Amino acid sequence: MDQLIGIADTARRLGVSSDTVRRLIRRQALHAVRVSRRVLLPESEVARVCQQGCGQTSRKSEAN
Repeated sequence: MDQLIGIADTARRLGVSSDTVRRLIRRQALHAVRVSRRVLLPESEVARVCQQGCGQTSRKSEAN
């Protein structure tokens, strides 16, 4: 079973802000679970996203 980590830890590992992590969850680019009032992400999900480009996209490249 995967360890679950919070939004702040996820943001730190991906090199992005917590707001960006929340935005990715809303867009369903990151899969998260809600445990009581907390939103948590499986470590395997963070690793998957990190392999795809861990914090390397900029707003300029997203707009194009």
